[in-house]
Amino acid sequence: MNNELENVLVNIINKQKAILAALEAQLNDLRNPRAYSHEGRRSAAEWCKITGIEVLDPDGWDRADVNFMDNWNHKPISHSEFKARADMSTCSHRRFS
Repeated sequence: MNNELENVLVNIINKQKAILAALEAQLNDLRNPRAYSHEGRRSAAEWCKITGIEVLDPDGWDRADVNFMDNWNHKPISHSEFKARADMSTCSHRRFS
């Protein structure tokens, strides 16, 4: 029982760290005017292609939003916001030969 409780607490702590990292990324974006220009922002789908990250389970995004797929494919976000959201998600990194 102690191991189960410890695992649950570790998972909660890790999730909280990821949420804090996402908030810090958003704060840094607010401090960086270029992050809000169109040149520094891409859709999540574009960031996946650029970075080689495949998001398998998008826990870092609000999947309950009725516009989830439209936002995923079209709403521009900064690279730091993408990284923070990807850190909260289950991802696979493609390997290039």
